[in-house]
Amino acid sequence: MDENRIREDYDEINLYDYLRVIWRRRWLIVIGVAATTLAGILSSFLLCQYESQGVLRLSAEGAELFLPEYKVYSETFLSPDSFLGYLKSHDFIPEAELDDLEPKLRKIDSLEKNVEVVYAYGKQEIPEGGAQFDPAKQYITALKLKWRMPSPRSAQKCAEGLGSFIKYSIEHKLLDDYVKTKYEDAYVHLREVESTLANLDFALQQNQQKLEDLKRIAGRSPQAGRTSSREVVSVEGGGYRYLPPSTQMAATDVEISDTRLTITDTRRDLKINTVQLEFFSFLKEGMRKGNQEALFDFLNRLKDEFFKGKDLSREEFLIVRNEVFSDFSGFEHRFNDVMRFASPPTLPKKPVLAKRLVAGIAFIGGVFFFILLAFFVEFIRQGRRHAKIDV
Repeated sequence: MDENRIREDYDEINLYDYLRVIWRRRWLIVIGVAATTLAGILSSFLLCQYESQGVLRLSAEGAELFLPEYKVYSETFLSPDSFLGYLKSHDFIPEAELDDLEPKLRKIDSLEKNVEVVYAYGKQEIPEGGAQFDPAKQYITALKLKWRMPSPRSAQKCAEGLGSFIKYSIEHKLLDDYVKTKYEDAYVHLREVESTLANLDFALQQNQQKLEDLKRIAGRSPQAGRTSSREVVSVEGGGYRYLPPSTQMAATDVEISDTRLTITDTRRDLKINTVQLEFFSFLKEGMRKGNQEALFDFLNRLKDEFFKGKDLSREEFLIVRNEVFSDFSGFEHRFNDVMRFASPPTLPKKPVLAKRLVAGIAFIGGVFFFILLAFFVEFIRQGRRHAKIDV
């Protein structure tokens, strides 16, 4: 019978009863919602983040950065650990904020979310039929950079530091590849030229010996020189083996002269390659020892140091110097004129997380939670009341 009475009491609950419960527990709801909203507002100040954005240009006509190259370079500049080390060696943000940033960078594997690639092609990237462009024909024009920090100034400096780090990484990788490739090419080519020169010297000695032999033959057989060439010429065994000695001597003389000219050109090439190998060995050794300045400035200084004491009136030094100066002029244009901020990082004025939005979410969430809590408390109270009545 008691169970039936309790069930009837609950069945008779209507909207008025719900409102009465809310009114009875109004202070619990009001105080709870106020506290939740205040906590939300305070947390919005603590979690407030400012986002700075900038555009770093990477390519221009004659200095394109193609997609395969970008993928190689990005492995370096998308590394959080490398970026953290770069920030520590450059005073972009205060040390206290850098200490707060370090744990966040340690937790992520890549900076991909902070870097958005801008391709040279828009909709034309996907032609009719859905076939993709050959990656070798796509190049990156710029990178959109963004960074969030608790303060606007720190966000701007971190975005600026990221752009500087990307430029540094590409510059370092490009110059490192340049020095290594040039060194290897000079080394291989020098060995090839030395082998070619040895073969030419051997051929010259052989032809000179042949000429001496032909002169002795002509001296022993004076009549051989007056023999008609068409009577003795044979296309077998080399074609001119049976030519008259006088004809063979003339041909051998011409061949000796041509070989000497080729040897002269080859020795000139050897001197040039020797200087190239010496120069790039000098740069490679300098890079191995390490430096604290920008790699381009460091190599540029080594370049001037190498040619400072050289005799530029000598052809091999002048040719190598001009080639290297042309290369470094291209690097200087690329690193200083092309690779730079087309749009500098902004100084954000408004936080990314709006305080009103956070306060609104906290308020609505608090209302629902504490109303449910009020009904739960009322349910417990009613249960205890009925328990006392039964007793």
